[in-house]
Amino acid sequence: MNYIEMSQTGWPLLLSLQLLPLIAGFMILRASGRFAISLALGVSLVELGLSLWLYQAFMAEKGAAHSFLFAEQFQIWSSLVYHVGADGMSVLFILLTAIITPLTMLFAIFRKQSSVLGVTLLVEAVLISQFVSLDLLWFWIMSILEVGLIVYITSRWAHDWDSGPMIKRFFQFMLTGLILTGIGVFMLAWLYSDQIGKGAWSFDLLALQKLQIPIELEHIIFFLLFYGIAVRIPLFPVHGWLPSFLEKGSIAAPALFLGIKVGIFALLRFVIPLTPNAIAEWQYMLIAVAVVGIFYAALLAIQQSNLRRALAFAAISHTSIVVIALFTLNKLGFSSSLLLSIGFGFAIAGLFWITGIIRERTDTMRISELGNLIEGLGKIGPLIAISFVVGSLTLIGMPGTLGFEGMHFMLEASIQRFGALVTILAALGNVLAAGFILLVFQRIFLGAGEENQHIPAQQTQTHWLEIVLAASVIIFTLFMGLHPDPSLTLIEHTIQPLADIYAQPPLHTGH
Repeated sequence: MNYIEMSQTGWPLLLSLQLLPLIAGFMILRASGRFAISLALGVSLVELGLSLWLYQAFMAEKGAAHSFLFAEQFQIWSSLVYHVGADGMSVLFILLTAIITPLTMLFAIFRKQSSVLGVTLLVEAVLISQFVSLDLLWFWIMSILEVGLIVYITSRWAHDWDSGPMIKRFFQFMLTGLILTGIGVFMLAWLYSDQIGKGAWSFDLLALQKLQIPIELEHIIFFLLFYGIAVRIPLFPVHGWLPSFLEKGSIAAPALFLGIKVGIFALLRFVIPLTPNAIAEWQYMLIAVAVVGIFYAALLAIQQSNLRRALAFAAISHTSIVVIALFTLNKLGFSSSLLLSIGFGFAIAGLFWITGIIRERTDTMRISELGNLIEGLGKIGPLIAISFVVGSLTLIGMPGTLGFEGMHFMLEASIQRFGALVTILAALGNVLAAGFILLVFQRIFLGAGEENQHIPAQQTQTHWLEIVLAASVIIFTLFMGLHPDPSLTLIEHTIQPLADIYAQPPLHTGH
């Protein structure tokens, strides 16, 4: 059974989803004032409406469970082909992007950084393009553009004046990942040319899945793609760029780059279906690395004095849990990895917005100081505290959040595939993370110091955008957690063909 079947439709909805923020983004870069703000928010809301329309259209096609809908394809130049389609996984990530983008814009407006709005729309266009792409070269080019835009946002709107070394480190890591990924992509296209294309290269996923890859080359291609993508997820031990990136960078960059987990999507879309033999052979090594990453990052998170650096290591720890779910290589594990990616992604983005509000009012991220300063939040304080708790509870998989369904599936998939040891270790790592989050919450929101520091009067006045952001974190998190059926339905329409690849050992050898 082919991993992909296509269902062609007439109206280019996917192209519209990409072009609308692209055109509006360039327009806003040349505009200013209220017009720029109104246009940016208006376009982002239209994108959200089109994303919901896409969801409804996908759900209406009951017979297209294993198909890509709204398929669009044309040749751009030589081997560069625009080939896109939407399945349940694409729709899920597009919806997440359409929700996070306007909320990130609201935070930029709150910080009086309206000039970032145009670039934010460009990032949204590039993200959606990656989620619908069925061509590896196109996906890789969009990844390059995304990294470039994130570097631009970070360099221009960083919180810390001494952000140069952080930007350089981020760029070095991302460049390395892009080079590794690019080599793997071009090796696949070269193999296609040698085996099937009679000299013509192809980067199309439908064409590449027909390859019979020699096992030695498959191992090389897998490691090139996996570690190239792992840099941006980020996974232990290629996470070295993240702590300083979150500590000194802007809020918009990590909310878009980490809140929307393109790396996990890329593993599911391209790597897992194209390199099954290598994955099956290296599965246990990857799980061992992920287990080490859970405890390594969780223990480092506890030792941090800066709230954002603590969140960075917490994100690494929880991403390792997603990897355990992913490499169980069964239906429950794939479902878990998607649910956790969506739940963790929105929770991490929400925590970035909340910490951004706290920093704006207190001018510090030092955990030891925030207990003294937190009273300066004034009337918004209780809402900030609740939103921080709700976002944190998603990370540890508490009932009522999307993380609960994902964590439950992960534990069940893990015990089926790996037995008790890995499952217990993953659960213990999650308990350690829960203890860390409760400790941070206590020190910040419940542990005011003996001498309260003075907060300027204007900082204690509640801004309506603070209320919108904090309330959005609570509402969306609880809505997704209490009503997981839409997410589960989208996932059900996507992962069965992936699970079928690994269902009957031994896999085809490709010799």
